[in-house]
Amino acid sequence: MAERDKLEDFDKAPFSAAGLTFDVYASGNAGPPVIVLHEATNLTPQVASFARVLVGAGFRVHMPSLVGNAGDPFGGVDLAEWGQICLNKAFKGLVGSSTRPVVMWIRALVQKVTGLAPGQRVGVIGMCFSGGFALGAATEPAVAGAVACQPALPLVGAFPVIGAVTGADDEIDLDAGDLDILRHRLDAGDLRLQGYRFMEDGISPCDRMRKLTAVLGGGLDARCLPTNQPTAATPHPKHHSVISLQLVDEVGEPTREARDRIVQFLDWRLRDGPAPAAPSPTLRDCALLGCARRATAH
Repeated sequence: MAERDKLEDFDKAPFSAAGLTFDVYASGNAGPPVIVLHEATNLTPQVASFARVLVGAGFRVHMPSLVGNAGDPFGGVDLAEWGQICLNKAFKGLVGSSTRPVVMWIRALVQKVTGLAPGQRVGVIGMCFSGGFALGAATEPAVAGAVACQPALPLVGAFPVIGAVTGADDEIDLDAGDLDILRHRLDAGDLRLQGYRFMEDGISPCDRMRKLTAVLGGGLDARCLPTNQPTAATPHPKHHSVISLQLVDEVGEPTREARDRIVQFLDWRLRDGPAPAAPSPTLRDCALLGCARRATAH
């Protein structure tokens, strides 16, 4: 069994805002602040490993623990955990194109970390159920770059029959007003966005990413990766977690390229480094792909 990550190289402290309180794990180094939002299960060792890559690249990382036990290894997502995400007042994750209440808390965290380094631009990364949270937080003026990896809410879109009937495949967990703010910030050049998903990911439907690119335009660089295959290093469901559970940390692997592009993107947006190089043909432009009916949902 995978070992628990004690997260001893991060400082843990509760943070309260918008009627919610969550623990936040922060790296002790200096550097531009980046908020890393974990996946539906919990703040897993794989998410912490990604955060350490950012720390090694000179960013100060802040990782909220929103659900589950921080540091526990991935053990699958059970019905109780999905129920918490769907019904918890902070997430309300089952249906609806609306900004989730937890985003107000994340925006307050953006303001807090900006206060620790006045004038510093902030990056936000969300994964799975928190993918849309990163976009929602990007309405904050201090956020210069945000990344949505496999955005999964509303969860009703993960069920092909329901999604096809209701149109939930392309629903986005942002309300119209926040989408307008993002468009204005993108048009002004104050913000840039990245998105990533696997082509056959049933939890993060193709239609959702294509709608995001249509609504937000050229300021969102959305990339679809080829279906990954399970290996000894990545034995878990094969089509979902781009930079954590299914990351294959080897040169030439699409997931490694995606991770490296995120680091380059943050360097560009937060430190005025060079813009990320054009992606390889393997990371295809989501906006140019058709959305075939999903053969697999996880």
